[in-house]
Amino acid sequence: MAHHQVQARGADHLVLRTQLALSLKSQANTHFSSSRYREALDLYTASLNKNPFDPIVWSNRAAVRLKLEEYGLGVADSCASSFRPFLQPEPQADLLLHAARAIELDSRAVKVRSRPLSLAGSGV
Repeated sequence: MAHHQVQARGADHLVLRTQLALSLKSQANTHFSSSRYREALDLYTASLNKNPFDPIVWSNRAAVRLKLEEYGLGVADSCASSFRPFLQPEPQADLLLHAARAIELDSRAVKVRSRPLSLAGSGV
């Protein structure tokens, strides 16, 4: 297979992921407007799994977390929404995402929540 065909397939895959992320965001917005916060949370999370570079989805998920009284997770998502547009999709630039994910997996991760997050060396 030629190199340009591989690149085209990769670009098509990226477009499909982005379109799916937008569709999931739209569905989540509908649930949020109807006060169905758990459903909205699940859909915003699914959208972020497809496209983690949309700061609006991070912000919307932070709002859902506040409605669900998940304040630490809301703050983590809010921080991610503030910094994500400036970060490159490189491993060293994912500090905020990793912190938010750690808190999501174990909300008792007090060390993650209480430690100041350093962006030194992240390219920011």
